[in-house]
Amino acid sequence: SAVNDYIYDIETYPNVFTLAVEHANAPLRWCFEISDFRNDSRDICVFLRSVADRGGRLVGFNNVGFDYPVIHTLMLMGVSDAKTLYDKAQAIFTSQDDGEEKWNHQVKPSDRYVEQVDLFKIHHFDNKARATSLKVLEFNMRADNIEDLPFPVGTELNQGQVEVLKRYNQHDVAQ
Repeated sequence: SAVNDYIYDIETYPNVFTLAVEHANAPLRWCFEISDFRNDSRDICVFLRSVADRGGRLVGFNNVGFDYPVIHTLMLMGVSDAKTLYDKAQAIFTSQDDGEEKWNHQVKPSDRYVEQVDLFKIHHFDNKARATSLKVLEFNMRADNIEDLPFPVGTELNQGQVEVLKRYNQHDVAQ
């Protein structure tokens, strides 16, 4: 039920992975980082298992097609570096253009560690004619503050930039 929903989003760069989570019905927020500077891999796995153990669901936007397969990769490994997760993300992006290939990265509901609710699918933005970006949706919903990715995809980030990315990631979730 919505009482136990957690809204989440990830960001992937060659040397940084971030996961921002916010409880849908409580003022609770988490932000995890896997980078050259720290590695929250195990904490992420423990956190997500505890969400699942409490019957919680992860809510996202295009998370079934993108965010969750990246997280599932981490959970299968138990510990990862940012590069491995970035490579997985890039493989997913590359496969999006290929009709059959894009299903290769999907994780069947029965195999998922945590139940997923995908707003992209609920609102049927997943058909090509209606496909739109989160930014466009935020704009349509008159979000106060539309931010775009703070750094070009593929950039190696320094420690200061990682902090900027984490703020961006948390802002996206809070919308």
